[in-house]
Amino acid sequence: MLVDLGYNGSAQNRVDALLSEAFDVQVAGRYLLLREMTASGFDKRGLIDQRHFDAELLEAMCANVAVLEQLATTAMGSVADYSKTGEPIRKESAVKGRQSAVRERVQEGCLAFCREALNPPVIRKHDVHREDAWRNCASSALMRFMFLPQASELEVVKSFEHDVNLGSERMVPLFDTDHAKAGMRRRGLFYMKGTSRMYLPAELASEDMSTRLSLMVQNRFGLGLSYIDHAPSSLEIPAIYINAESSAQSSVSAVPTHDGYYTARIPMGDKGYSVALQLGAVCQWIEIAELTRSPLSALGGGAMNDAAPTAAEAQFDCLREHAPGIYECTSETGLILISPAAKPSTEPEMIEVVFRPLVRRGGEHSALPKPHDQHTMTHTEQAA
Repeated sequence: MLVDLGYNGSAQNRVDALLSEAFDVQVAGRYLLLREMTASGFDKRGLIDQRHFDAELLEAMCANVAVLEQLATTAMGSVADYSKTGEPIRKESAVKGRQSAVRERVQEGCLAFCREALNPPVIRKHDVHREDAWRNCASSALMRFMFLPQASELEVVKSFEHDVNLGSERMVPLFDTDHAKAGMRRRGLFYMKGTSRMYLPAELASEDMSTRLSLMVQNRFGLGLSYIDHAPSSLEIPAIYINAESSAQSSVSAVPTHDGYYTARIPMGDKGYSVALQLGAVCQWIEIAELTRSPLSALGGGAMNDAAPTAAEAQFDCLREHAPGIYECTSETGLILISPAAKPSTEPEMIEVVFRPLVRRGGEHSALPKPHDQHTMTHTEQAA
């Protein structure tokens, strides 16, 4: 019998036939959580598997299972190689050493619970629903911990890192709340796309319940939401492209992200143009949170989504700063002027202006959200 946390039973796929032939036995895999990516035909079962729950739920649980792995592991170093006789060669890990004390206390608590659960109060002598009740209870507890962790739980695992086996030196934090705050303002929940951190719902622990439940529901039901679904309306901000020879007027669509913030993305071409974003046309008072440069590929997720963007230099005209980041647009012509980077980038760049309107400008320059017109989307919006 092969016993593991799960989740695909890949090790069993590789050794099942070998063990069956070498020892003349039937190999059985028993897992906490099992969701096979392809049908293997081997003897596999999970306490939580497709016999009891749909594929979307199993996939959602597996998405954040790294925190469970770190709580269930041991102080032994990660396997870096194997000897000729098959003995594992282990490499000591400083991360696991630092986490050992906390992890061992958690495991002691789990074992204490198991000992007590062996002799529960007898309410029904023959409870045919006992097994299903335990399964449902365990599944609910895991889902709640994975998607709606409590502050006391995050305090336990806040310093945990996830190390990759087979000799990798790469250490990945389970979650990063500071990165999450900036990411939510810049991209909304889509800041998570392709990130390497392993326990992303923990990054939203301080957010309102609607935001946390949105993430859980999207994962639970596998909703194929796009960036446009998340931000169906926009603010149209006048923009002027200027170089030494000419100028052109246009507009930039600023899309809502989170907590009242908007992001205006301005593509920077290779013609040496400066861009003037006329924020005064839509706002009387405004909070500017970020003014950064990013490669256009950062919108696609992956490692670029985790990298900190580069601060962009800008000049302000008719914008009076009353407190850090808080500006009064003293005229409708108030603008931010961004010049081309001194050193040309190897790939197309965009400027991202993250701001929060505090007082909208009324009249003919009303900043009320307008329906999003897909026929006039900028290239950066289409990429998003």
